[in-house]
Amino acid sequence: MTQTTLPTLNIAILIPETPVMSGVTAFLDLFRHANTYAERTGQSGVPHVEPRVYSARGGWVSAEGIGIESVPVSALDLTQVDALVISAPLILDGRDLHRELASFKAFEDHIKALADNGVPVAACCAGAFLLAATGLLDGRKATTAWWLAPLFEQHFPEVRLSMVSLVERDGLFFTAGASTASYSLGLALLEQLVDEHFAQAMAKVFLIDPNRSSQRVFMDQVPLQPLHTDPQVADIMRWISNNLTEDLALESLAERFAMGKRTLIRRFKAALHDTPSSYIQKLRIDRAKRLLERTDLPLERILPELGYEDVSSFRKLFIQHTSLTPKAYREKFRPGERCCDQ
Repeated sequence: MTQTTLPTLNIAILIPETPVMSGVTAFLDLFRHANTYAERTGQSGVPHVEPRVYSARGGWVSAEGIGIESVPVSALDLTQVDALVISAPLILDGRDLHRELASFKAFEDHIKALADNGVPVAACCAGAFLLAATGLLDGRKATTAWWLAPLFEQHFPEVRLSMVSLVERDGLFFTAGASTASYSLGLALLEQLVDEHFAQAMAKVFLIDPNRSSQRVFMDQVPLQPLHTDPQVADIMRWISNNLTEDLALESLAERFAMGKRTLIRRFKAALHDTPSSYIQKLRIDRAKRLLERTDLPLERILPELGYEDVSSFRKLFIQHTSLTPKAYREKFRPGERCCDQ
């Protein structure tokens, strides 16, 4: 009997200088288990997935106590790549970003050449920064980890950053949120390269909810670390945070901090890319989340802590920002022994 040779999907995984290793291993696990699953279930038409890790210089790349052997990117055969994955570097601030961008230039020509050849290009978490730096995302929709959004917008204003989807696709380009979204990004590639049914089957194997499509529910509305250097805006932000039940109308804030309303709006937009009223609204949503997570207070008693009165209008606002009702949010994120719930 003649043995049938399966077609091969060659997936090149680029690993940056300071990688988030969990993101790299997620792709390797998913793609290698895809082969095992196809073999064990007798799916003879499914291609064999062959992931290979490439670094700037080759050899062992290690971080977080984990080491992965890599091939130098100079050995990458562009004609034999079916998909390209840019794994996430560890980026927490602008200094980290500039370090990673400088070392990532070794990959730039390869990424552009593969994109020109019509090869799907995927990037997860802070890997989206590296892809954006090539200019290939200019004018396109993309996403990244929600807490890196302000840094991304600051450096890549030409990219249409969307923080709604967990995985964002625009043409050949796929981007995803924080590093645990690597699995969802890998599934999106399997759906593109194999088919939807096989990707759904792998989602079940890895216990990945195929309906987990949005980052909104996980997002804090206010950035963790403001990137601006305006000391007066910082003072206003601190005062607002400590006085959410006070009169926070624009006129009152302007009077309290001795500046005109237009000046206040202009300073906020320059510092935060947001208006004072929008910032206050987001801060109140975040405070509501914390109270829903940490207390048993009904919504009617939470609202006075936020400076709101109308339960119905706040519920609509909460859904708009999180895609969940307050009740559903509490059920999802309230700490407890969920594993033992009956």
